[in-house]
Amino acid sequence: MKTIELKTILFSMLTIVFFAVNAVAQEAEKTNVTDSNAKGNNTAMSAKTDAGTATAANATVAERLEALQAKVEAQEEQIKTLSQQQQMAKEDRDDLSMQVMEANAAAADEKFTISGFLDLSHTASFAKYDDAITYYYQPKYNSFYQTGVNLYLKSQMTETLSALVETRFSYSPNGNITNKSQVTRVDGVETARTGDPDPNKGFERTDTYAKYQFEGGTRLGGVNIERAHLDWKPRDWFGIRAGRYLTPFGIWNEDHGSPVVLTVALPFLISWDVVPTAQTGLMVFGSIFPTDLLKLEYAVTLSNGRGPTENFFDTDHNKAIGLRTKIQVAGEDWLISLGGYGYYGKYTDIETEMITEYRIDETGTQVLDDVNYDLAQRSNDVITDKHKEYIGTVDLKLNWKGLTLFGEAGARKSEYLVRPETVSYGTTIWAADFITNSAYGMLAYQLPLEKVFDTLTITPFVGVDYLDLSDANDTSKFGIYRFGINIKPSPYVTLKANAYRVDSLGEGVDEKTWFVKSQVAVSF
Repeated sequence: MKTIELKTILFSMLTIVFFAVNAVAQEAEKTNVTDSNAKGNNTAMSAKTDAGTATAANATVAERLEALQAKVEAQEEQIKTLSQQQQMAKEDRDDLSMQVMEANAAAADEKFTISGFLDLSHTASFAKYDDAITYYYQPKYNSFYQTGVNLYLKSQMTETLSALVETRFSYSPNGNITNKSQVTRVDGVETARTGDPDPNKGFERTDTYAKYQFEGGTRLGGVNIERAHLDWKPRDWFGIRAGRYLTPFGIWNEDHGSPVVLTVALPFLISWDVVPTAQTGLMVFGSIFPTDLLKLEYAVTLSNGRGPTENFFDTDHNKAIGLRTKIQVAGEDWLISLGGYGYYGKYTDIETEMITEYRIDETGTQVLDDVNYDLAQRSNDVITDKHKEYIGTVDLKLNWKGLTLFGEAGARKSEYLVRPETVSYGTTIWAADFITNSAYGMLAYQLPLEKVFDTLTITPFVGVDYLDLSDANDTSKFGIYRFGINIKPSPYVTLKANAYRVDSLGEGVDEKTWFVKSQVAVSF
């Protein structure tokens, strides 16, 4: 509307100017004619000259009019261009607003995430003897197995406050052996048969089969809360974690998902719980960066310690403490890290009794004895097992252009304050103080295939593993020699093929058993 009005005003002004100039020219021409009649021929000559001037003036006005018309058209074009630019700017603003809204929605979605992993494995064994002692601890028959499904729930409430829950859904305890039999033979004749740990029972296996009310049935599984904690981290160098958390030791424990670890079978240090893999309590942690290449990490743990019910309540007043330190130096294509963890705590197991005290009063009636006892009815804890645990670990990792050398070593010393009683081979035995040692080392090389494949990685590896369950028992020593290959066709899928030999190194036992394991692990 504004463009039409401006055009009309300009055209009206040009019209008025044209008629005004034309009227002036006509008046000048009449004057020149009158002067010409009075003055004769010379005046006539002058009149001709004035007429030529008027004609030139008329021509000049026309040119000006055309110039003004062109200017108006140019201004109209500019106005049209500006209008188009204004419309485009509005559309850009609308697009930007939409992008901001989408970004805010995406940020809101990222505040809460659900992820997890699952795996399917296969194992086959090859022993020199069909009744090898290795089969007392390892599966004998080739089979498929699934350890479970791990589900992660994470919420980033604010920049400094977050929560994480990791839950494992498994088939346990179905199939678990609760009481392994021990048989003693003398000259081929059985002389004793006992169970472990209950000598009054023989072999037992848990069966969780449950019949539906009307038809069919199923075997029940288990739910294990591996960690569930709240983190408050206002600074890189300071954070507090409260809840159930993974013990911050070594290389394998905290980053334990099957899609990211190298092998199918866990090292002895992890699978035999030389160190408690998780604790319930508080942890203070942080990282310091003195230089671009140097990183220092620390963690201080305070928890219930190890015990039969430590994940949800303690059985004594003692709290376990731990300290984790780690130093890491990294360059463009190399990395060196060295860490350690120390732990001290007490393991306590108790039986709780209810005691009721009575007395006979003067009338001969049995009544509660609140005279000789402050509480006639009370509880009493009987400690059945109590020992101190001193644990220390060290870990080392070296990376250089796809070549990785890493390993861990750990030792646990157990000192009994109350020794549990066990029966073995018909003889009562009191538990003895002992030390457990375990270590492993691995060498892996990721083949340089990034120029050929975008996501495919292939990593062959070799390694050794050692376990001495107790220095008080010379028969519980094992060694492993392993090799295999780890293939990741995508960031979400890992394929593994492992072969390893388990050597029984205990006194009087010299057996070597080969195992071949494969696995497909998927993260989602």
